[in-house]
Amino acid sequence: MEKWADIKGFEGMYQVSTEGRVRSVDRVTEMVRHGISYEMRHKGKILKTSVNKYGYERVQLTKDSKPYTFSIHRLVAIALL
Repeated sequence: MEKWADIKGFEGMYQVSTEGRVRSVDRVTEMVRHGISYEMRHKGKILKTSVNKYGYERVQLTKDSKPYTFSIHRLVAIALL
């Protein structure tokens, strides 16, 4: 059975599974545009991965508009072991 766990530093935003899949989590964020405050809903989904030059799958996560790239096997080891 596939188990999901939060990714350290990205709690409430992204999760990794025992099967090596990474997903974003359904969430609502507060946005302000032109002085008007509103809620923005983000629907969770399984993220697409890429393969680095050494053959390891990796995924790009975003936090505070800054991208971070992680190897999936490392995310699984840190989150689930």
